[in-house]
Amino acid sequence: MDEVERIVDRLKEHFRAEKDTDLARILGVDKRTVSSWRARGSVPRRYVELLEGRNHQTILTPPMRWGEYEEQAFNLAVFRIVRLLSGVTRTGGYGSQFDAFRKVFPAFWPFMRDAQVDIASRHDARDMPVQTAFALVIHDDIEAGDAALDRDKERLRAYGFIGLG
Repeated sequence: MDEVERIVDRLKEHFRAEKDTDLARILGVDKRTVSSWRARGSVPRRYVELLEGRNHQTILTPPMRWGEYEEQAFNLAVFRIVRLLSGVTRTGGYGSQFDAFRKVFPAFWPFMRDAQVDIASRHDARDMPVQTAFALVIHDDIEAGDAALDRDKERLRAYGFIGLG
């Protein structure tokens, strides 16, 4: 397996993408981009740096027209990450708060992907508007309390972010 293939596989694993097109969508690039990396024999440095934890350019301006799932998933991901960092925001000073948020930012997009899956699962299980599915998922998170917080801490660890939350 060549280096480009290894990097693409690591990116897929990191972002929990099954196919190249899934990875492209998560990274916000055209669906043909990943195959072009293979043809060129290189992956742009900014994506390799994501795997190394050195690229913090993962907070992007959302598309002007997100779909309903994306809008609600964005809200759910923000809720979950802020809840994870609530201890730091309550007790830490500016420096510790800034460091904690800076460290967790690269995990935002995988958290958003999880939020999309959670909302879609609830939505698909019943015939309801996406906003209702979002409300039920966030309600379940709040009701679950520490269990939901532990789940999200485990997700954070799975994405390679240890010692936060």
